[in-house]
Amino acid sequence: KAPYVCKNVIRDKCRAFSDVEKAWIACAIDTDGCVSVKHSTYVRSDGTRRYDGWQYRVMFLNTSVPFLQRAADLVGETIKESKNDLIRKSRYGKKPMFRVVVCRSLKVHSLLTQVLPYLIIKVDRAKEAITEIETRYAHILKDGCA
Repeated sequence: KAPYVCKNVIRDKCRAFSDVEKAWIACAIDTDGCVSVKHSTYVRSDGTRRYDGWQYRVMFLNTSVPFLQRAADLVGETIKESKNDLIRKSRYGKKPMFRVVVCRSLKVHSLLTQVLPYLIIKVDRAKEAITEIETRYAHILKDGCA
């Protein structure tokens, strides 16, 4: 089997953040975000396995588009409107919920390793995600590709 060749390295990494930006992102993750590590399996109806893998995500959720636009600009992603089950009910009626999702594993690793010293509430989950990614992508990370 041929060795893995790194492609799209720029897309797989977050840019280097300033200390203020790291603190802002960590605050956004702690208050209006989540760090997700999930094992997914999809099996076809005929019984053949189609997908079996891990998903790593950092997600920012909020009803404020300007807030999420700042997060999207920092992490290099776009704003998406959430599905109907994530519409927030308030005394003012229903407000649409928006989200910014970082889901490329190496990009999640790059983001979390930079903001880890600033996280307070979700620091354990972030450490778990970093460890899992480093375990599964050790061959890429050791070559300096990410």
